[in-house]
Amino acid sequence: MRRWVVALIIRRCQALSRGPEFVRQQGVPTVFEEWSLVKGGDALGEAARRCVGVDGVEDGMLVLNALSYAECEAVIASAESKVASFDAGKNRHGALQVWVGESWASEMARRLEPFVADDDGSFEINRRLRIYRYAPDGSEEFARHVDAAFDKSVLSQRGEIVSDDAKRSRLSVLLYLNADFEGGETAFYAPEVEGGDLLTAVKPVPGAALLFPQASDEEMDFARARWSQHAGVPVTAGRCKYVVRTDAVFDAMPSNDVAVARAVLGETCSPDSGRHLYSPYMGVEAVAPLLYALVRFLKPRRVAEVGAGFTTLGILRALRDNDRELARLARLPPDARALLDWPWTVDLETARDQPATLHCIDDCTHTAASATRVEEAARDLRLQEYLAPLDRRDAFDAVFRSESVDLFWLDFGASDRLPDYLTTVVIPALRPGGFVAIHSTLTNRATRAWLETLRDGDWPPARNLHHVSLLEPHKRFQNSITILQKRRANDGARFSEPLYSIKP
Repeated sequence: MRRWVVALIIRRCQALSRGPEFVRQQGVPTVFEEWSLVKGGDALGEAARRCVGVDGVEDGMLVLNALSYAECEAVIASAESKVASFDAGKNRHGALQVWVGESWASEMARRLEPFVADDDGSFEINRRLRIYRYAPDGSEEFARHVDAAFDKSVLSQRGEIVSDDAKRSRLSVLLYLNADFEGGETAFYAPEVEGGDLLTAVKPVPGAALLFPQASDEEMDFARARWSQHAGVPVTAGRCKYVVRTDAVFDAMPSNDVAVARAVLGETCSPDSGRHLYSPYMGVEAVAPLLYALVRFLKPRRVAEVGAGFTTLGILRALRDNDRELARLARLPPDARALLDWPWTVDLETARDQPATLHCIDDCTHTAASATRVEEAARDLRLQEYLAPLDRRDAFDAVFRSESVDLFWLDFGASDRLPDYLTTVVIPALRPGGFVAIHSTLTNRATRAWLETLRDGDWPPARNLHHVSLLEPHKRFQNSITILQKRRANDGARFSEPLYSIKP
């Protein structure tokens, strides 16, 4: 791959940053300038700006008229005037960094904000831009890959690059500067696990901005296999291709989300160190303590969770607390008695006949998910002994032994596929008397339609299940839970609870 790169890091720089030592540390030649978009050059774009989707690419979009023709040519001319003699070494391309003021990035963020910003306006354009030039001889390309996310970079008062972990990139932004060439499309490919075939090829449109998701470090290996990858197709004729590469940067948790989190978590009995896993998009602030109490009450030994995150830590904590409680009971004197001189516990050894374990299944593709951080959080809380390695397969690909699971917690947006998942995966794996808790079942059409067939007895497995549904009446979304109990074994035998006394 041979191309030249101009990295434009948009930031008001301190005088110290202009020294030779700073430039040397960058690894590429660096200059400092004030850049701005062409004044008045956006008049047409403001009215004509619109967004279209990218076929086959989740959260991919193309924003037309993000830059005017004059603005595109100004960027090309400025870059060309500075890059002629630079060589970045092993990558065999010229490179240049230009540290400039904030106006360019701020104006670009304003133009893209209606299409990509969070509700509270926390969206920014990363102040580090890279300009790529591809020669029209077919020899230069950008191989298929997944872009990495990172913390926002800023300059300190001493001129050092430091990370601002309060802000994180989520989307790559490609700004096409010209189209007077042949080839040069941005190609997107199906995930490797689906064969990796070409999905679509976006042809550059001058002034258009192409946006698509990035993967965090924790997600990268999985993303390379399960996400769409992209590549820069060689340019075969015409003018050189010019592209600006930057990033959409957001608050790590948008301020509206923070406000919601503070409001609902103030009364939530969840482990404090797990609060960073909470997202209002998931709506489990009341479910987490409910699941904790349910696991404490039922004493399951094998729990399966489809859709990991904030609830995971509550389940793990409950499994740990169950073990501590059972251990204390086991240490009671043999003659410890309760009412009417009966033993307080029943079949205590059976309650601990296998290690308590939570199996989490999450393919980590949800953009607001916190599944990739649950293993680290479990280690921080010293709960890792109760957590099996995170299973990143699709939920439908998971395999359980027959009647091996005591409790399922399902929160993975199966929607109209939920009945099939319950029938083919969950119910056969559930032990007789075991429970399934399902999130968000009441106030959306997709799962409500299934739930009504369950209530009416028209869903075939209904005759072997008991069920109850609970609604959080103050919430619009993610506001309900349905709990099922399996009343017959896979061989048809009826499940029945034991009897221990004549009266309550």
